[in-house]
Amino acid sequence: MRLLVIDGNSIANRAFYGIKLLTTKDGRYTNAIFGFLNILLSLLKECEPDEVAVAFDLKAPTFRHKMYDGYKATRHKMPDELAAQMPVLKELLAALGYREVTAEGWEADDILGTLAAACAARQDDCFLATGDRDSLQLVGDRVTVKLVITKSGQTTSTNYTPQLFQAEYPEVLPGFYCDKKNWIAALLDGDLPDQVLRDLCAQSYRLVVSKLPKYVQRELGGS
Repeated sequence: MRLLVIDGNSIANRAFYGIKLLTTKDGRYTNAIFGFLNILLSLLKECEPDEVAVAFDLKAPTFRHKMYDGYKATRHKMPDELAAQMPVLKELLAALGYREVTAEGWEADDILGTLAAACAARQDDCFLATGDRDSLQLVGDRVTVKLVITKSGQTTSTNYTPQLFQAEYPEVLPGFYCDKKNWIAALLDGDLPDQVLRDLCAQSYRLVVSKLPKYVQRELGGS
C-alpha cells in the first residue's frame, strides 16, 4: 500500500505565499485554494498513492500549549486572507473524496509522524508532502518526505529518501535532524526555533555557539 499524507496547513501556507492574491468577482480570496489543488494534482501524479490523507491543525490548544504557555508565542497569526480560504479548501477536499485527519490536542506534524510510523511498521510506503523541513526527521526506508517549495507560482518538490538525506547531511541521522536545524543551520537561515526551545535550552545553545567558528558566532550575534 502506498499512502500519501499531506501536511494541510503547511502546503496551504506555501500555496498562499507562493502565488499572488487571487479573488473571485465577489471578492473572495482563492490563491491558496488554487495553489493547493495544483500541488495536490502534481503529488498524485508523482506518488500514485492508493490512499490520501490530509492532516490539519485544529484551533484548540495542543498538549504542548498546556505544558508551556510560551509554546509558539512568537509565531504570527494566520493572515485573514488565508484563514478565509481554509474552510472552502476543506470542503473541496471532502467533495473530492480525500480524508481530512485531525486530532484534538495534537498538531498536523504529530499526525504525519504517527502515520509514517504506522506505514513503516506495516512495511507500507509512505510519502509525506510538506513545506516544513522539520519533517526530514521522519525519513526512513519506507518513508519519503516530499519537501514542497512554491515560488512565483511555480511548485517544485524534492524527494528526501535516506540516500538523499545522508548525501545532504552526512554528519547527521534523520532522527537528529531537528537538533542540527534548530541550533545551527536554521539560525543561519534566520529560521529561529520556537520560543519554548529558546527559553528551555538557552544554556545549551550558548554552549553550542561557543564551539562554532568565530565567523559563525558573529553571524549569530554571539561575539
